[in-house]
Amino acid sequence: MAENFITEENGKGGLLLVKYTGAETTVTVPNGITEIGVKAFYQCKTIMRVVLPNSVTSIGSNAFSHCSALREINLPTSVATIGKGAFYGCSSLTQINIPDSVTEVGNLAFAGCKSLTQINIPASVTKIGDSTFFGCLSLTKIDIPDSVTSIGDGTFGNCSSLTQINISDTNKDFKVIDSVLFDYEIKQLICFPAGLNLKSYKLPDSVTSIGEGAFNGCSSLQQTDIPSGVAFIGDSAFRDCKALTQINIPDGVTKIGDSAFWGCSLLAQIDLPDSVTKVGVGAFWNCKALTKINIPNNLTEIGDSVFSGCKSLTQINIPDSVTSILTNAFWSCESLTKINIPDRVTKIGDCAFVSCESLAQIDIPESVTSIGNSAFSNCTSLTQINIPDSVTSIGFGAFANCPNLTIYTPAGSYAEEYAKENDITYSNGEFSPPAADVVEEVAPPKATSRRKHPWLAALLLLLLTSAALAALYFCYNTDIVQSITDYIHSLL
Repeated sequence: MAENFITEENGKGGLLLVKYTGAETTVTVPNGITEIGVKAFYQCKTIMRVVLPNSVTSIGSNAFSHCSALREINLPTSVATIGKGAFYGCSSLTQINIPDSVTEVGNLAFAGCKSLTQINIPASVTKIGDSTFFGCLSLTKIDIPDSVTSIGDGTFGNCSSLTQINISDTNKDFKVIDSVLFDYEIKQLICFPAGLNLKSYKLPDSVTSIGEGAFNGCSSLQQTDIPSGVAFIGDSAFRDCKALTQINIPDGVTKIGDSAFWGCSLLAQIDLPDSVTKVGVGAFWNCKALTKINIPNNLTEIGDSVFSGCKSLTQINIPDSVTSILTNAFWSCESLTKINIPDRVTKIGDCAFVSCESLAQIDIPESVTSIGNSAFSNCTSLTQINIPDSVTSIGFGAFANCPNLTIYTPAGSYAEEYAKENDITYSNGEFSPPAADVVEEVAPPKATSRRKHPWLAALLLLLLTSAALAALYFCYNTDIVQSITDYIHSLL
């Protein structure tokens, strides 16, 4: 029905479909509409079939995103552009024909189309965007015409059934060797098809970079050799390679991208050479079997979530080059018993050591000036921490649910005031943690208590325990944290 289509003039002499408001299973778009607007059919979960008129020239970003029942749609020869995420998450779509009027397929255009088994890319297309077919779990093969000169990052990532990528022998931009897609000069590995089910793979010696999502979702890969010329390992390069147990990273690699080894749950040990200067966000997230890793001497920060969820990591040595430990860096490293914080570190980020349940003692160096929200929340075994008077900022719930903690800090320091205000045991005595493998009886600390309103102690304890349970939420909502903190301080 025409009343289910909200339209407006697009300023180009055409008609834009702004929103479809109906609930039919088959939708015929009225003739005369030239553009399918951004999110025009977003999350229309009843639609199974869409008929587009020959007047349509472009399909906007996320136009049909998350139409989970959509099985069939015709793209008329008038269509020239397919926008970002146009069919993202259309999990029932089994095939689609891209007309030869299209020159570019946008980022994430067909990502998450889990049932898509077949797609043709016409000779008119010159560019395929980033993650265009990411997570197309049923896609087994794809033909890339010679007209395509650009393939975006992670285009075929996590296509777990993909075994065949076809290009012609005359292609001047790409090459396929043993089913693996490279650039023409074989310097970048673009895609190792996740459906190949190989247990080991040796990269060609000519390769200098491993592209974004290159091995993403290769669940059978156990071991790979990276050649000495590689300088860059892209974002999500080995993400969810759940069987990967061994990988060598050669000298010369300077950057490991975001989520590069995310979810490699059997990877037990990895050596990072001193050539590495940057390790991306979540690079080793949830590497549950990782027991040991060396941090290279040229790294200046432990980034966001780099070792989050590394539940088997027992000890880590942070080199003197590191100046910052950022948000969630060691979140839920449950087996971590010891960590050194070098004397160049100035900041410990929000939730940096949340739920490090085996961590017993920590010595904060005098270089540190700030400790973030929930930084040591739920470190239930933490009994001693030394906080120097250089620390002038401690975030909300920094030590929530650390029931046996004593803060060692100089008299008159900011940390002493923080301990008083949050009803945490403290001592102005000398910090001297027990030697390794020696159990000592610790003398009762010299502690004082300052409460303007004694009845607030129970309330503060409840609030801080709640902060421990909601640590991750607070880490990403710093305005809320500050508001709560200011309110509590106003009561004290």
